[in-house]
Amino acid sequence: MKGFGLQWLACAACAVWLTGCGTRKSYEETFDPFRDCGQYTMPRQKYGTAYWRLLPSSDGGGRQLIDDLLRESLVGLTALAVNEGRGETMVWMEQPGAVYERLRSELPMKDLGLVSVGELLAKPEIRDVVAGYVLYDRNNQESINAATVAAHVYHGILVDRTMREEIEQAGYGLLYDASDRSLADAWAEHGDRCVRTALVLMPTLTSHQRSTAIAGRMMVVNLNKVMGDPSQGDNKELVCKILDRLEPLSPVFGWEQGVEENSFVGLVSSSGNLMIPYDWTVNTPLLWAEYESRICGRVRVTDPTRINYGDARHYMSFYMSDGDNVQWMFNGFDNETYFGSPRAAEAKMTFGFPVMNLSMVSPGQYAWLLGRQHPDVALMESLGGGYYYADRFGETKDRPALLESIAEKVGVHMRQHRNKVLALVCMDALSEEAQRAYEAYIRHNDELIGIVVIQYTPYAGGQGRTFWFENARGLHIPVLTVRCSIWNYGPGTNGELEGTPAYIASKYNHLAQGAEPTFSVTSVHAWSSFSEVENADDLTAENEPGGTVRGVESALRCMERLDPSIRIVNVEELVWQLRMHTYPEETKRLLEQYE
Repeated sequence: MKGFGLQWLACAACAVWLTGCGTRKSYEETFDPFRDCGQYTMPRQKYGTAYWRLLPSSDGGGRQLIDDLLRESLVGLTALAVNEGRGETMVWMEQPGAVYERLRSELPMKDLGLVSVGELLAKPEIRDVVAGYVLYDRNNQESINAATVAAHVYHGILVDRTMREEIEQAGYGLLYDASDRSLADAWAEHGDRCVRTALVLMPTLTSHQRSTAIAGRMMVVNLNKVMGDPSQGDNKELVCKILDRLEPLSPVFGWEQGVEENSFVGLVSSSGNLMIPYDWTVNTPLLWAEYESRICGRVRVTDPTRINYGDARHYMSFYMSDGDNVQWMFNGFDNETYFGSPRAAEAKMTFGFPVMNLSMVSPGQYAWLLGRQHPDVALMESLGGGYYYADRFGETKDRPALLESIAEKVGVHMRQHRNKVLALVCMDALSEEAQRAYEAYIRHNDELIGIVVIQYTPYAGGQGRTFWFENARGLHIPVLTVRCSIWNYGPGTNGELEGTPAYIASKYNHLAQGAEPTFSVTSVHAWSSFSEVENADDLTAENEPGGTVRGVESALRCMERLDPSIRIVNVEELVWQLRMHTYPEETKRLLEQYE
């Protein structure tokens, strides 16, 4: 094939096409070099020279939370000291499982060994950077978040009132008493000491992400005043005020509980910031240390020059939901139900995957997962650098400017990581505001081959409608909304376009009776489980409780019931088949440019 000799410069500030030397590249070689073009959104952390491994709490009962808060604060304070040049020793919280063991083994620091909390507090290098303790009272739930904010201000470990005596006996004095403080008090007193480039949003009675907040000097907020109980009041007005103070496109780490997710994701979206689903993960300061120099790993792609075009009348792809969930990438994503399923390739599964965020949060885990990608399995960037509603993004600020900015950053990441398809979520996938967002992402990335969109609820709200937009090279790029969703609605029920594997198969089999070719994306809800059934014609029986079929197996149960005229492909091939069908001459000319 004839090469076109054009190269897209990676930095958006230099976003122009230059005529190259005429050398041809294969499709797999079309990516940008790794470099900082202003696309990095995560906080920066330095490595120390050594680290202690902190033993888990020996108490699985009432003291678990207060022990874990103390341990998290030690991780955060030592990381903060390294950043500020006050120390060189960091702390790693020991965790069970192969994932954390592998990531710890990659740390470029000296391993000083295992210690208990008491032993660690006696170390001179810890006493040098921990000035004392910050007091909280877990019976006053918001005092935990107030204390976490005060911890990075005063350089104090987190101590519950019940532990006060033993901590003082260890030689640490009171720095600040947050035991009677609320979130509003914390904001009024210490908000101006917190960075404006990141935020942690976590429920009150949790320990996770405290080290992230302390090391990064972040404000910590909770939407519910009482964990899991919105009836006790919320901090919506205050959270909006704190979000408004952030610089646009700032990451908001964590997750709230006991409320509809749109109640807080919507606030983050409207403010033009990026919700990062990232709650039950630890050791973040060490996982992302110096990520900007450790970025690596590229997505395996489907070569369009090797596709057998037009070999079926109907094409369908399965898309696993919830790939924006960064903490899932550490905790279960690679098991046999999902990415690690031995049958994922059989289903030609496409996984949503947080390419942009995971490559910064943990370059090690990101590269390891990419190394396990099967050639027939595709990965889509999910959901554009965070979980936000593209049609609501930045609506309380300068939305057009913010759309341009996030589209530019996502484009740089995707080109550098050879990621070709973008997955987005909208509150209304068919709205004019959604279409403005689609157009922005396409205009800022000439290597983007297509976009897939789910609606917040129902996922299949777009009903399979396809939009087309021209990129900067004048090529037509499709935006496919999800046509159907495999989702358990409970015994005896399905939605209009959502339901059991059998029900969704019936929808496609009916569609296949039409004369027109179809190109469809089916979302597989990651957390829906289905039951084994004897009667394959019963369209609701799989919804019965107690089922163990989920993930890839759900897709396969649908697949085995499909009409033979429907060919299952991954999303990348689906996009190329659609482009060849709709704009054949344009697509043929494009493919001729690859080796």
